[in-house]
Amino acid sequence: MASFENAIVNTFKAEGGFQNDPNDNANYINGILIGTNRGISAQAYYHAFRHIPTVEQMKNLRVEDAKKIFKLNYWDKIGGDIIVNQSVAELMFQFVIGSGTGQISDLKDIANIVNGVDVLIENDYPFIKKELDFINSLPQQKYFNALWKWRLNFYDIVVKRNPAKQKFLQGWKNRLNTHKFIP
Repeated sequence: MASFENAIVNTFKAEGGFQNDPNDNANYINGILIGTNRGISAQAYYHAFRHIPTVEQMKNLRVEDAKKIFKLNYWDKIGGDIIVNQSVAELMFQFVIGSGTGQISDLKDIANIVNGVDVLIENDYPFIKKELDFINSLPQQKYFNALWKWRLNFYDIVVKRNPAKQKFLQGWKNRLNTHKFIP
């Protein structure tokens, strides 16, 4: 089974410290620029702790709190502990970290495409055991490769819709390139 502890180590390698780029939508709550730290956006902080963080709270976000948010808001939503392949779990994890749990419907859609027949219902609800069993039954490298290509195309779509995001494109691609399939 995939390991959150392994996934979070790799996630923290990719995530930097505090930033409050005004072009990063996730840095805002109610129109107020707050920022992101350790890969945790102001929005993710709000959803985890149910209060709007101050800039100082974001700057001082502890590793333990970031891990708690990553586990609750993302890893558990994809059922990471049930996924058999670490590479697949980590790439699914990155989907929802980078773009929110709305990407769960894309993860399900990709699984249907790899399968060749629609089995999973496309929705943003967290994965249930039956759906994860289906994901685990797929050829894991084929599913991983499909996830990887989908994500690469997604970045291009984001930039096409909002050219101000162009400055993030190479960083997104660099992060994606760190994901390699390991059986």
